[in-house]
Amino acid sequence: MAANPTPTGVAMATIVRSRTALYPAVNPVGTNGIYVFDQMMPVWAREIGVPVRFSAPVRISVEDNQMTKIEGGAEATAVRGFREALARRVGEKNAFEIRGPHGGVHPHAIVSPAQCPDEDYREFVASFHTGAVHMHLGQASESASFPFNLHTAAEARGATFKVGSNVLHDHGRLAVADDPRVSTI
Repeated sequence: MAANPTPTGVAMATIVRSRTALYPAVNPVGTNGIYVFDQMMPVWAREIGVPVRFSAPVRISVEDNQMTKIEGGAEATAVRGFREALARRVGEKNAFEIRGPHGGVHPHAIVSPAQCPDEDYREFVASFHTGAVHMHLGQASESASFPFNLHTAAEARGATFKVGSNVLHDHGRLAVADDPRVSTI
């Protein structure tokens, strides 16, 4: 999905997780495109009643940072239903806004069942892998009557993710990893 940076660069969100696990989320401006994902982190999936790995990919059409169409199977119906319910609390603009695309930067953030028997926690760890890209769906903290940051985080692994003409992830590979300055580290 392409995004144009703000005149001063990009608005950076604060990540309170490990300093070495994720690159900071950016709040996109003027984003148009398609975001396709087939899984969701366990905490979000559980809250809206979908499995972590979907039976069919969800395809979200985006125009000017707003989700305009949510297509796919049963999981798409659940995602759309959650957005509609959230819109009743925070308004359509906030409920259908995309924000905070970011991804993992740790090339070894995959653990086996022998290392970690908790499947949900293994998924959490894997979300920090260089092949993971997340898109936050919804901006619920904008409403004074509903001051919670309620949203969902759609996840795509092995994806290609572009911002303008800059490729951040290329088929699941963190593009900056190819920079000679990074490989010397």
